[in-house]
Amino acid sequence: SIRLGLPQGLSYYTLYIKNRLGTAKNVLVMDMKDNKVILHRRIHGRGKVKLIPFNLPGFPKSLSKIMLTSSQYEWIRKFMRFLGSGHRLIIGLGNRGRGKSAALGISLALGYFKGYYSEVPVISTSIYGVQSLFKFLTRVLGILGIKYKVRMNEDLIVGVELRDGRIYYARPWEITRGYKFIVLDEAAALGISRLRSLLTSARKIAATTTIHGYEGTRHTSVKVIRSLIKARIESIFNEPVRYPPGDPLEEWLYNTFLLNVDPIEPVLTNNISYVVVEKRDLVYEYELLRNIYGILVLAHYRNEPNDLALLLDHPKHMIRVLFNENNQPLGVAQISVEGPLSNDDLKVLELKGSIAGVLLLDKMYRYGLDIKKLKLWRIVRIAVPPSIQRRGIGSKLLEHIEDEARSNGIDCIGAIFSGHEALGFWLKNEYKVFYISPRFNKITGEKNIAVIKALSESAKSLVETLTGLFKRLLLLSSASVYRDLAAEKIALILSSSNVDTKLGLCLDDIDVKRLRMYLEHKGLLHESYYDSIYKAVLLYLSRRDIKLNMNELTAVVARSIQGKGVGEVAKILNASREEASALLENVYRKIVENILESLDEYMCRI
Repeated sequence: SIRLGLPQGLSYYTLYIKNRLGTAKNVLVMDMKDNKVILHRRIHGRGKVKLIPFNLPGFPKSLSKIMLTSSQYEWIRKFMRFLGSGHRLIIGLGNRGRGKSAALGISLALGYFKGYYSEVPVISTSIYGVQSLFKFLTRVLGILGIKYKVRMNEDLIVGVELRDGRIYYARPWEITRGYKFIVLDEAAALGISRLRSLLTSARKIAATTTIHGYEGTRHTSVKVIRSLIKARIESIFNEPVRYPPGDPLEEWLYNTFLLNVDPIEPVLTNNISYVVVEKRDLVYEYELLRNIYGILVLAHYRNEPNDLALLLDHPKHMIRVLFNENNQPLGVAQISVEGPLSNDDLKVLELKGSIAGVLLLDKMYRYGLDIKKLKLWRIVRIAVPPSIQRRGIGSKLLEHIEDEARSNGIDCIGAIFSGHEALGFWLKNEYKVFYISPRFNKITGEKNIAVIKALSESAKSLVETLTGLFKRLLLLSSASVYRDLAAEKIALILSSSNVDTKLGLCLDDIDVKRLRMYLEHKGLLHESYYDSIYKAVLLYLSRRDIKLNMNELTAVVARSIQGKGVGEVAKILNASREEASALLENVYRKIVENILESLDEYMCRI
């Protein structure tokens, strides 16, 4: 029930839902206060789900009772063909509620029955997301007469033990290379960098991904998959299983909560305007909302009603858009205001370490800096339609936002993201990394990265100090906390930091002697002098002027900062072990020569 009218204080989100009710084909709206029907409309004629006869040789016909759609049947038929083929990947594509996870569970049981595998990790960003898969897996195992034991964590299935193996849930960051067969349930929810890594981790991969829906809204994941794996089979899930075909309720839900939005393909024109979009306009101009939201979802891995409610109702959230001459959005940014902090806010930070909705300042606070009076704008999401990406539109939008922020007395602009593919965009626009989460984001499977840029003169020294403190943290903890972060990312961050930091290290007379011996004896490997070389590397990387190319820096980061073996360094560089070893020796000699040239700066003082 919804009260109609517009009482004082009614939220934009509630007003939006009220307006959308008027577009529903089947709707009943009542005024509960006066106990009367205000709107009643019903349109008949929705379809019915047709049961599909199961017709795969070698399997019981009773399995047809759990098959609901022809799309599920087609997936299973292709899956069994895939297992015996030379294809590396089979992927199921479809909107939310098409029975993809159920079909995946059924096919996993059939593949095990035929002896194609015995040990299979099922990778998903959420244990809740794989419950349907495990439910259908166990049902089919029972029909096939296969004994199994379910492993539970409280009320959730986390794996199924089999006579000679197991099928089990795994978080994205727990998977390394060398698997025979893996399953990716909901690839769209993964960060692109993590997805790329997983696609190279196994000989055969079965994956599903949502095109439109809560679980994932990004076509980007499909593009990545198609670009990396050519030997694949695709299967489309068309028919819904939660609703009959053509159900008006599903249609209304998708249209109202913008689960089926796609970015438009705007035309680049000479005249581009920067516009402050009012939330009221988004409520009453549905096409404007769809066009803007269709771009915003590109920068997010999930699209839930709460995201729309946050956009329309949160008092500290704003929308900024670049429009072309035809009033088409070229770029969209969602911005949140943070600070200044009150005394009560600081007390909460001291007690809990975080404040709801304050995502930049709480991380800056951890460095012990005075941030109470700081005023920030945080870019929640920023995106450009794929058809006009890499044309400078995102940077132009960011430039306008920075100008507006300066005129409003904002000290800094920052962002937090877990899609590591976006790191280059922020660094190119002179933002500095000041935080990387020690643990993985449970949604994307990546570590969150926070960036910052000073706008006011008073904030510049603070941001430089902040960047230096983070650089110190990165150099001294990458062998443990950040060892699982890609060496290329650390190298990119170090090369763009442009700041000196103090590590509390120095060279003694023994170090100097050993470093000179290393240079003189070119036949000896760096391992023989590694204690002193390691200190020299840390001291060199603590400087703002790192004069190494990205290949050299990546190799040194992986070997010395993260403590990885030469073999691992070779894989990272996509080189042979001999090539990686030779590169490391050359770089170490370059670093040692540089340090010895400025020896007075690094000697221990007694």
